[in-house]
Amino acid sequence: MLCCFALAACDREPTFDASSVPAYQNSLSAIKARLNEKDRQKLQMALLTLAAGSAAEYSAFALSTPDGPVNIETLDGVANSLSILDRMRPIIAGRTAAAVIRRVAADLDSAIGRAEQQAGGAEKALAAFVIENPRYSWERGGQPVRPALRFVLRNGRREPVPGLVVTTNQPTLEFSIYNGSREPISGILVTATLTAPGHGAPLMAGDVAYHFASPLQPGVQQGVAVRLRAPGPWTAQQIDAAEDMTLKMKLSNIFKANGGRLLAANVGWLDVMRQKRDFLRS
Repeated sequence: MLCCFALAACDREPTFDASSVPAYQNSLSAIKARLNEKDRQKLQMALLTLAAGSAAEYSAFALSTPDGPVNIETLDGVANSLSILDRMRPIIAGRTAAAVIRRVAADLDSAIGRAEQQAGGAEKALAAFVIENPRYSWERGGQPVRPALRFVLRNGRREPVPGLVVTTNQPTLEFSIYNGSREPISGILVTATLTAPGHGAPLMAGDVAYHFASPLQPGVQQGVAVRLRAPGPWTAQQIDAAEDMTLKMKLSNIFKANGGRLLAANVGWLDVMRQKRDFLRS
């Protein structure tokens, strides 16, 4: 019986030691050594979510740090590493990877429920506005500047709108937006996610606000190009290596002609949170 207990103790799953940053890093290494690649990805997503302090915002938090998600996960070379560990400690201390992943999935579920309640009938209100032809491009060479895609469709004719210039060494989102409502709008807020096979989490995810030079009138479709900040080294490496990327854009809110928002709560992060939750539970 003593031998059985000893063997069981030896085979017990390692847990997080959150007493200090070095202790956390050592325990993380021991934990990841026991996981397969998919479970490592799930654990990284869970830890980044906790590091961000929000079930919805981990992608934006990760991408805002040049050292990338791996360094945030390990708290290696990031500012305020002790503050981040303090934020994570109540959830991870003494727990296994599986327990942490389950807890973050449950937190995401709760956040999704709250967001759905706040959004109310938002999706119906936003259905009058149609986003088409989303495109992500990142040109690293060539000419330093080029005219951006910006046009208005009137009576089936495409009329260019001058004024916007995009540098080729910056990522660009291009899409068209159609105002099918009865009111003019001054701007839009969209949630963009860039995914690739083999990655449970989006390579990039974030809210993009765009304000029209003049209000977009009912029945008018306009082409838009938005410059993005260049991604950090880790994200850039993943984008370079990806062969099949998918860009999805979801309308999250509308700025009315007077500048106010159509909806009290942005709804674009709902799909991102659902994707994370489903991956963590897969």
